[in-house]
Amino acid sequence: MRSLCRALHEHTRPVPIKVCASQLLLNGPKGIWAVVPFIHARVSNMTTNDTPSLWNRYRSVPIFYRIMVSLVLGAIVGLVAGPSATVLKPLGDILVRLLQMIVVPIVVLTLIMGMRRINPSNLGRVGAQTVGMYILTTAIAIIFGLAVANVVDPGVGVTIPRGAEAIQKTSPSMLQTFLNIFPTNPISSMADGNVLQVIFFSIVFGIGLAIVREETEEGSVVHQGATTLFRMIEAAANVMFKIVWGIMEYAVVGVFALMAWAFGSTGPALIFSFGKLILALGIAIVLHITLTYLLGIVVLAEGNPRSTSSGGRRTPWRRRSPSAQAVAPSRSRCPTRRRTTASRRACSASPSPSAPR
Repeated sequence: MRSLCRALHEHTRPVPIKVCASQLLLNGPKGIWAVVPFIHARVSNMTTNDTPSLWNRYRSVPIFYRIMVSLVLGAIVGLVAGPSATVLKPLGDILVRLLQMIVVPIVVLTLIMGMRRINPSNLGRVGAQTVGMYILTTAIAIIFGLAVANVVDPGVGVTIPRGAEAIQKTSPSMLQTFLNIFPTNPISSMADGNVLQVIFFSIVFGIGLAIVREETEEGSVVHQGATTLFRMIEAAANVMFKIVWGIMEYAVVGVFALMAWAFGSTGPALIFSFGKLILALGIAIVLHITLTYLLGIVVLAEGNPRSTSSGGRRTPWRRRSPSAQAVAPSRSRCPTRRRTTASRRACSASPSPSAPR
């Protein structure tokens, strides 16, 4: 009996040996049921705290790796199962619909929320710089995309399914493209998914809301309404970010289904064309990030790309002014790290070279 209680005590620490022995002595073999709650508490405690659950282990893997694994597994399932893998297509269609669902709300809420921190007095300069940078980077991205596509030729060799019809569309003129930026009905533009018109309306609405908040008297009904509206939009944007997180979790299933459907309906011939498409996309992204954004940081912002990419403060590549050079020796005399009390008093008592005498 004592050996049994000692074994229970070693495996379940909350069960004292004396309690176990007294229960067995008073109630006989039935007394072991009094020890069961202690054992259950210990086992559940080990399950919740000591060993992580399968879901937590799954969540600990970055979402990028999970999506890439599901992409590869979906391609393998599509190649092995063949046309029968097309039954998974509705799961992929759900992912596409969810992505289309969040585009317009994310664009509207984030742009209006960004206008909250812009000073209306600087709108002209900031707006001109923003539009100029947008046009410049978009033009460079188009050039990189067309160049890489002409070299790699993605999509060559892909057979069009039977029954599919190629629709030719004439490109609009420059004037018509410019006029298409301005929406006639912003609600209709949101419903149709016209992102360019939605962007224009969101920026204009955010600027107008910021001007109203700036020009009205603080504490008035209009000022409080504008501030409340900005806070509501920021809260709604945070809600959309949570929704995006949920969609990205489901993207593992959706990508698996889409890849299984694509490879199951097309066959092994899609591997080479799909690989060329991924290669062309990767080359274009690397060129655009390296030659456009990093050079833009160096040339325009005069910053260090390494500190900017690592999330640190911008370190300008400029020579220090004479005033900064005059203050620099005084800082070096009193280091801030590992100073004793005596050194602090000496540094505070000693006059700096730039201080007036």
